[in-house]
Amino acid sequence: MENPYLTPASADEPSGLPPDSPDHVRREHINHEASVRSIGTLCYLGAILWILVATLAISSLSNLQRRADGWVSVAGLVGDLLVGLILPMAMALLLFFGGRGLRKLTPWGRVVGIVVGVVGLAAIPVGPILGIYILYLLLSKKGKMVFSPAYKEVMAATPEVKYKTSIWLWVVLGLVILLLLFAVFSSVM
Repeated sequence: MENPYLTPASADEPSGLPPDSPDHVRREHINHEASVRSIGTLCYLGAILWILVATLAISSLSNLQRRADGWVSVAGLVGDLLVGLILPMAMALLLFFGGRGLRKLTPWGRVVGIVVGVVGLAAIPVGPILGIYILYLLLSKKGKMVFSPAYKEVMAATPEVKYKTSIWLWVVLGLVILLLLFAVFSSVM
């Protein structure tokens, strides 16, 4: 007798498949895979924001503080270059390559993603939450599987299995991007 209280099986659930089949493994890990790839996209957005910070720093370097005798302070110049240009560009590069590795599910991308997650723990107020989530995604059992060579074979064997994003998630993402752009451009103006 069928249980009337069970929810109906959806097309995304791995019901009825042998547990060791590629289809079952992929369907079991597809949400985790999509989450890791979305963190890669967030890394790309972070890289763009750090490039904007570096661009603003370059424009502010023209306003170097000169000493009374007309000379530019070397310590001030080195500090301005380090904090205003080199650090943001290093963060942009780290986030760009981390995002690329996470989007492609490469093992080195996982390592860079872990570094990004650890660095994110220091970025208060949102960073600790995002950093913990990134570390969970990359260090969990499913995270290890998603980055394994065996999962690459599963992905190659199941190209028809795709993650379907809800339309509401796209709407929320669009609103968040618009808010971020508004915040960046209002701070520049």
